[in-house]
Amino acid sequence: MKYLPHKSNFFKLIMLLMLAAFIHAVWLMFYTSQGYIIYAAILLLLLIFLGWLYYGTVYFLTEEVFTYRSGFFNGKIPVNQIRKVVASENLWYVGLKIALGAKNGLIIHYNKFDEIFIAPEQKEAFLSQLVSLNPAVKIEKE
Repeated sequence: MKYLPHKSNFFKLIMLLMLAAFIHAVWLMFYTSQGYIIYAAILLLLLIFLGWLYYGTVYFLTEEVFTYRSGFFNGKIPVNQIRKVVASENLWYVGLKIALGAKNGLIIHYNKFDEIFIAPEQKEAFLSQLVSLNPAVKIEKE
């Protein structure tokens, strides 16, 4: 099943501010004699990258594999290797963070020491499907 990420308002605000800065840079480039083309190009590249993260983040949970994609971060985790899932707001100690600036999400512990932070919109549906696929998964609330 496909799960979309929770998209925080902070991330939306950052993208909106960068878009405003890009429009301002383009305006300066055309209406002043100074060259703002490098400034505009850098902002455009950052906007494209953030848009790629914003619209390209998705999680898939099938019978055998949990797949995540977010920009150039992507991977697959076999469902039978997932040990526990912690519903948490504390992300300071988590390894890979695939959530878009979200504070509450799920920390998936797999293998012996690996972990990843995700934030699906439908957390409860994700957790129930994961437990139905792998009953050995421990669910903890922090």
